[in-house]
Amino acid sequence: MKENGILASALIHRMVIEPLQDGLEDEAYIQRARMIVLVLLGGLILPDGSGCKIPLMWLTQLRDVEAASLISWASAALATLYHNLCEASMGKRKDIGGPTVLLQLWVWERMPTLRPDFVMTRIHPDSCLEMNNSWRSVTYMVCWAIVEAHEPERVVRQFGGTPFIPELRDWGFNENHFKTNRRGKAKTNWAVQNKACIQHWGRRSEFVSNHYMEPLADHVQVMKTRLYMEWYFKITITYITQRGRLPEVGMNTVASSSTLQVSIVFL
Repeated sequence: MKENGILASALIHRMVIEPLQDGLEDEAYIQRARMIVLVLLGGLILPDGSGCKIPLMWLTQLRDVEAASLISWASAALATLYHNLCEASMGKRKDIGGPTVLLQLWVWERMPTLRPDFVMTRIHPDSCLEMNNSWRSVTYMVCWAIVEAHEPERVVRQFGGTPFIPELRDWGFNENHFKTNRRGKAKTNWAVQNKACIQHWGRRSEFVSNHYMEPLADHVQVMKTRLYMEWYFKITITYITQRGRLPEVGMNTVASSSTLQVSIVFL
């Protein structure tokens, strides 16, 4: 144990020194399943900033292993990643939690200047489009104290859609929204605290937006893309290096040109 959490290394060590055998009681296999899920949650899907500790709160979600399979772990993971990225962007964090491996995979696929030469890009929007419409839903994503907005219109270019100027929505977040966490709030019932957002997520099929994926005539698509890019360059910072700055020794010579301009499609 460490600060209200379980050390991931201890769980892994236990599974290594005590391999499962045939003919055991069902509870032994259920217990091992819980241990594996905890390691995945704390080390890959929903890791915290410590990098080695699995919060005890996840144990409450594993009382019923079958019920755990019905939880939307994907939306919880995205909410956690978005929240941690917001905190990191404020320059007050020395570490970051959440499934940052998703961010790394996205960068490798979408930013060739940051991808090692031996790794080829994999564009696979078809597999995403064939899934259910949850990814197109404009709704909330909730993970305990964390509540984040899901705005698929901001990434339509990645899925072959026609870009358009996204609507500015009022999600009801105040200035303290991105500072919300569970510290000092052990008795808070987050299911009650975030009831409205959870209910919105439960009705997510009602908030699916499809119009931006509809095929358009070529001249209409060109016009919409031009208008979008004009708006985009007005509201974003397009340079990640200072103008005229020379590349430093040891930097990627492709990525560190004197002026590097990038179009970040998720903004």
